[in-house]
Amino acid sequence: MRKSPSWVENPHWQFLEKIRREEECQMVLANEVFLPKHPKPLRVYDDMFQTYARESGRYLTELLRLLEVVVQPGVSPIDLEKIARDFFQFHASKGILPAFLGVDGYPNCISVTKNNCIFHGPIDDVPFVEWDVITIDSGVNYRWANTDAAVSRVVGMGLPIHHHLVHTLEQALKRCLPLLVPGETLYQQGVFFLETARNAGLHLIRDCNGHGVGANLHEDPWIVHWPAEYLKQIVLQPGNIFTLEPIFTETSDLSISHGDDFVGYTKFGDFGAYREITILMTESGAEVIAGVVDNYW
Repeated sequence: MRKSPSWVENPHWQFLEKIRREEECQMVLANEVFLPKHPKPLRVYDDMFQTYARESGRYLTELLRLLEVVVQPGVSPIDLEKIARDFFQFHASKGILPAFLGVDGYPNCISVTKNNCIFHGPIDDVPFVEWDVITIDSGVNYRWANTDAAVSRVVGMGLPIHHHLVHTLEQALKRCLPLLVPGETLYQQGVFFLETARNAGLHLIRDCNGHGVGANLHEDPWIVHWPAEYLKQIVLQPGNIFTLEPIFTETSDLSISHGDDFVGYTKFGDFGAYREITILMTESGAEVIAGVVDNYW
């Protein structure tokens, strides 16, 4: 029998878990209402576009690795943004452009989330401190081929639960890849991520999702990471390009906003993190063309 992590025995955690269980059935039904009954299929891209997408992803992965190693106490999101801008300026002559900049008015090349902030975090000058859990998200456009990816890590020594959170997330992405094969649907990845989070004593944010990517940074369909029925209609084909970006948390299953629709937080204020990869489907299976799945700190 799997032994529950020690924090599961915490009375506060048990109280939140009770609330979560009571809300779960209603939440799933509510989420299904807003999800498409007949989702659009993923686009199929030709060989030339796939070549451009791989090159886009190669530079994005290089950028994320660069930013990841810089993270330490005292460094701030604005410091990372400056490094990213220097990176894009250095490679501009090659046609490497920041995919995030200007999308829906977004003013930055990267997004940095921290602790209970789980998407579209502010780029500010507040320095990271020991035990912060951060996620760095960015995108690259090369010859109209967009890729989108994110890395997460614990700042400094950190707490065991936070390392568990980030490590479980990384391993989940890596172990999900064999499930993605031509002719199969995206339903199994939803089952897999939800079960992985629960078996690790963690939780999965249900109202955030991956997406198609390619000629546009965000394309149909939405790809949630729990077993929503509509995922059974999305059949994978060679030439599909899409992202997976599950968000694992300590106790929350939903995100909330504090008056700014651009920024999302965990419902209960607990820590969360996500990793994102861009996947190209080939005849032989899933190829990760952007993102880091083998470098847990």
